Amino acid sequence: MRGGRVALALGATLGALLVTEGVLRMPAVRTPSPFAQTPQGTLVRSEAWGALVEFELAPRPEPGRPRIVWMGESTVAGFPFSERPKDPGRTEPTMSPPNWLAFVLEARGEPAEVVTLAAPGIDSSELAELFPHALALAPAAIVVTMGHNEYLESGLLLDRPWWRHWQLAWHLRKLLGLDALSKERLPTPQDDFDHAAILADFRERLQSMREQAADAGVPLLLCTPVCNLADHPPLVGDDPRLPEDADAAWTRGRALLEAGDVGAARAAFEAARDRDRWPHRATRPLIDAIAEVAGGQDARLVDVAAAFDAASTRGVPGFDLFMDHCHPDAGGQRLMALTVADALEDARVVEATGHRGEAPELAAGLARFGLDDKALAGMRAVMGRSYVGFAVVTGRWGAYAEFALRNLQQAVAGMDAPGEVETSFALLELLRGDVEAARAHIDRATQTAPEMVAKLQKACERYPWMRAAFERNGVQLVKGKIVPLGA
Repeated sequence: MRGGRVALALGATLGALLVTEGVLRMPAVRTPSPFAQTPQGTLVRSEAWGALVEFELAPRPEPGRPRIVWMGESTVAGFPFSERPKDPGRTEPTMSPPNWLAFVLEARGEPAEVVTLAAPGIDSSELAELFPHALALAPAAIVVTMGHNEYLESGLLLDRPWWRHWQLAWHLRKLLGLDALSKERLPTPQDDFDHAAILADFRERLQSMREQAADAGVPLLLCTPVCNLADHPPLVGDDPRLPEDADAAWTRGRALLEAGDVGAARAAFEAARDRDRWPHRATRPLIDAIAEVAGGQDARLVDVAAAFDAASTRGVPGFDLFMDHCHPDAGGQRLMALTVADALEDARVVEATGHRGEAPELAAGLARFGLDDKALAGMRAVMGRSYVGFAVVTGRWGAYAEFALRNLQQAVAGMDAPGEVETSFALLELLRGDVEAARAHIDRATQTAPEMVAKLQKACERYPWMRAAFERNGVQLVKGKIVPLGA
């Protein structure tokens, strides 16, 4: 009798858990709305999605003015131009591919309302959860750009126990704050990503988006992700298991490109991208999945990659179109928007304008988005900090450190508060092995930008590779001071 009651209780508990899991898997339940309503009746970004680009729009589009929703990652959000300091007197929109798209369509005589649902660091799981909310905006079309962030959360993706696939476990960890405490770690040859599972999840989310868009009768445009192939080395490129690891493939690609063999160079650069032990650029399997899902009647492929290849000065995109590993510069953003605008005309989302392939000149865009020399100096500082982070991950002085130093030195000349980059210079000095120079930079930052020292302290507490930059030199960062290890 007692055993029966125990079995009944266990069965009831399991049933309740399964029902709860099923409910949590319903998009309307597990996903907070990205929209909050103002007293005026317009929609703005909700606090639940604070990472999204800010927006304000009417619940329904204006008649005769099609609404285009462009969803994606930091490339769509406009990074690094989205990192500009807030200026109360500034009215220009942030430079981003969606805002360029609005400019292009306006110049062609077919103005549209382009809505940006994008955020730095967002991946396919979050975009899939946002997708029903995008459909609720009654768009004329949805454009999706994704693929670069599928390996971003290294600590979580390297450790994929069965229970991590349960929404109930995800909500419980979030409620208890456990994910915020997880320590990201670098992948090693002995501890690799579950590439097959990541690809399967990615393809399933794409297919779900396509089916939902088809059911709603909304055209879906899937963009091929683009990246800096020619000028950006892998992040964690050494791998003794391979006859040619990512670092060696990238070096070979550079030699082939210098020799003029563009086809072979491209193949080598793509091998370097795909063999990176911590991919920060969409890999070939992910790119192929996008093309595969977009190959049916219910979605359209926007071949942004082909447009970048054609526009690249060397036939393989590099710093001629990118700010870093995957974020386009002003010209690259313009090219993304132009390619999407052409695809919208081809899909008859907007009327044929007779100006296919045309877009406002780059200088007109810089003026429209209010990008002067001061703003561009700030962008160089943002990119310099990014490169410092990459360099610290590699643990050595190399291409990333050189890129970082060049950007930071150029930025300082135009910055109002050059002390904001002192901690970045300190990390570069640690890569050189000059502890005293690093300490001097930290001391100056403490006087001029103490908030940056506090950020560095938090980074050291969270990321093992950040602590390693100090520990390799026999020191540590304690309460904003560089002190000997164990002191």
